[in-house]
Order: sequence, then C-alpha cells, then structure tokens
Amino acid sequence: MSEVVHDGEVIEVKLDKDIVSTTVEAIKAELVDLVAFKPAELRLNLAQVQLVDSMGIGVLVATHNSLKKNGGALRLTHVSAPVAKLLRSMRLDRHFTVEE
Repeated sequence: MSEVVHDGEVIEVKLDKDIVSTTVEAIKAELVDLVAFKPAELRLNLAQVQLVDSMGIGVLVATHNSLKKNGGALRLTHVSAPVAKLLRSMRLDRHFTVEE
C-alpha cells in the first residue's frame, strides 16, 4: 500500500498494486492491522488497481466481514470500470460500497 491516512473514524488507503495472488498476502496483512483500529469506515482507493482475482475478492470479503463485526464499513473508491463490473456481477456491492 502506498499511503494510509487516518481522519478520525475514517481510514483511507491508496493501494498501489493489483489485488492478485502475488500481492494478496502483503495487502491482507496491512488490512488486518488497519481493521484492528476499529474504524467506522475503511476506504480503499483503487485508482491504481487494474486487476482483482479470486484471492483478491477473498481479501475484500474478509476485510468487510471483520469491519462489520466491529460496526464498521468498507468503501471502495475510484474503482476501474472492469473491476466495478466484476464486483457488481458478484453482487458484492450489496455488502460494501463500490464507487467508480
């Protein structure tokens, strides 16, 4: 992840790499650390993300579930059209916010 900004109850993360099998473990570890802060909202800025594979989907769902347990929410921002289409086709936008 390239940049993390804490703004009160909101944490914004600007991811600088695709969420795929080769990067997912590092991304997951960092997200787990951020979820531990129990933010009201965790925003993932995906402006630089072009690909999300099945393992990446798993990390997003796990992050959403962990946040939800603590009363928080996941919001994906600046999502590319292909990634947004994938997330919507899987109906994940019903669980967390997906903004293009």
